[in-house]
Amino acid sequence: FTLQQFPLLDINVGLQHIGDEVILNDLLHLLLTAAIPEDLLLIEDAYKQQNWQKIEDLAHKMKSGALYCGATRMQYACQYLERYRKAGHTKYLNELYEQLIQTLNQTMSYLKLRLG
Repeated sequence: FTLQQFPLLDINVGLQHIGDEVILNDLLHLLLTAAIPEDLLLIEDAYKQQNWQKIEDLAHKMKSGALYCGATRMQYACQYLERYRKAGHTKYLNELYEQLIQTLNQTMSYLKLRLG
């Protein structure tokens, strides 16, 4: 479940999906200022309630946005948690949750630097 081999952001992937750098930057700004912070609050609240179904659902939703924008490490952090739980495993759910939270924070920090 390691993520270090994946970049926090792959602009080329984002451009392949979106096709325009200005639009991609606008979407990345939206990811930074609205999508990630809102999802982070929701996922942390679901974790406090140990609502793993909601966490899985949020990870699935975040994975789609991350894939589309080229936030590769975030995409895989979401995917690992989502697929692990979907397969019925529980042993490493807490670790995968912590990895996802860390990756979301790293992605936001990286986007702040990149977008100014």
